[in-house]
Amino acid sequence: MGMLLELEGFTVELAYDGEQALRHAAEFNPEAVLLDIGLPGLNGYQVAQRLRERSTLEGGMPTLLVAVSGYGRDNDRQTSRLAGFNAHLTKPADPDEILRVLDRHCAESMDDCPPGSPRDD
Repeated sequence: MGMLLELEGFTVELAYDGEQALRHAAEFNPEAVLLDIGLPGLNGYQVAQRLRERSTLEGGMPTLLVAVSGYGRDNDRQTSRLAGFNAHLTKPADPDEILRVLDRHCAESMDDCPPGSPRDD
C-alpha cells in the first residue's frame, strides 16, 4: 500500500506497531493516516483515540483517519467511528477505494495535495 501511495505522489511514513505510529505521527504531522486495527502493542482503535486527543489539544486541523482492517462487520465499523476513524475499509482494501477516500479528503482540505489529485486540478 505504501508503494502505491508513493507512486500516486503521496509522502509515506510506515509504522509497524501502535507506539511507532504515534511517534511517527508526532514527528511527521500527517494529513491522513491509514491504520490497521490489529496492530501489536497499542491497537488501531487506541492509536486513533490518541491521535484525535492530540489533535484536539493542539487545536490543529483534524487528521483523516482510515481504518484498513480484516474486521469488517457492522459492529467493527461502529467501533471504528467511536474511536475517531473517518472511514473503515476492509482488507483486502481496493486501491481505488483508498485513493477515492484520500482524494475526497484532499478536495475538502486546504492543504497541498499530490499532483493529479482533485486539489491540483
